[in-house]
Amino acid sequence: MHMLSPSKDGRGAVTGRPTALVFFDFDNTIIHGDAGPAFGAYVFRQRLGTRKGLWGRAGLYLRYTPFATSMGVQSGLYKLGARRRSSIVRSAYRGLRGAPADEFYQLMDAFVDEEVPGMVYPEMVDVLRQHQEMGRRCVIVTTGMEPLVRRALKHIAPAVDLIGCRLEERDGRLTGRVKGPLFGVDKANIMDAYARPLGIGLRDCWAYSDHVSDLAMLEAVGHPVVVGARGRLRRIAQRRGWPVLDPKPPAGHYSGTRRAAPARAAKGP
Repeated sequence: MHMLSPSKDGRGAVTGRPTALVFFDFDNTIIHGDAGPAFGAYVFRQRLGTRKGLWGRAGLYLRYTPFATSMGVQSGLYKLGARRRSSIVRSAYRGLRGAPADEFYQLMDAFVDEEVPGMVYPEMVDVLRQHQEMGRRCVIVTTGMEPLVRRALKHIAPAVDLIGCRLEERDGRLTGRVKGPLFGVDKANIMDAYARPLGIGLRDCWAYSDHVSDLAMLEAVGHPVVVGARGRLRRIAQRRGWPVLDPKPPAGHYSGTRRAAPARAAKGP
């Protein structure tokens, strides 16, 4: 059967039926660092700057410290294998309960414009755009906040699909509950559900991630690529012969105009 070539929108983005799909994790894959904690630190600094007097600042620390301590303990339990990553992610989102949605999203807008450009890996943006130029649709699948990542896309690449955690609201406030992928197996299932209506098998697709929790995501596709991983995931990649990319940490503000050398892992058969 003859398959029509996908059309482009003038910016390199695929507008017709894609020839294949390319799935990307976001944190420490497209960007250097974790966007959620970085945004949390940004919000804390902004609020600290508006608090006047010793007692005002002390009150903010008293409110923030127990949650930060709890997350630190849970992260330690995760490293010991005593806590699932999905449980930690849910606990983190519960910390948003009661936050005014309008104020929250205004701070998010400011964070994305001020902080995200300097976090983006130029080499990974090039990898993503190379895939688009080859007629492949790129999809970010993340346990991060969908509205944050969607805002960040303007600093990364056009026409990238996004599957992330959607924040629930009630009466203008965040509930602390989310809907979306919270673990590697969730990501693999969502990728399969996304690909099936397009008639594309995951064996013809790519996936990029940095963390061993996304092992199921990487195993689900025919072209897994590990990004900047250390420890167990790197050993697995070396043992299985998977490509490993080690992008250089971004230096300063990334405007989206700098181009890196083509990455071999983006090339297909």
